[in-house]
Amino acid sequence: MITQRYPLNKVNEAAEKYLQAIKTALPPALKKWQTFTTIEGDMVKVYNLIMTDKDQADAAQMHVMKTLAPFSELDGYSMKTELVYGAKDAFKAIGKSI
Repeated sequence: MITQRYPLNKVNEAAEKYLQAIKTALPPALKKWQTFTTIEGDMVKVYNLIMTDKDQADAAQMHVMKTLAPFSELDGYSMKTELVYGAKDAFKAIGKSI
């Protein structure tokens, strides 16, 4: 999951970058990429949920970083990357199943 934040006054610039980014087809390494947006104070907060096969994680990450790099040109932009698991996999990590 990648969380992006940028100031509300940059929403038009961000929208242009987003429209450019979605012109590129997803590579085989990416199974699914969902984007959700909300407002937090004076910032836009964007959640990117990106699904990939475990053996394709490196290729997927490279595509994602290239796709999101132009957003770093926005003043006030920040990005946080987190590895998240579904409940089924999280339970496997502690030796349990659901």
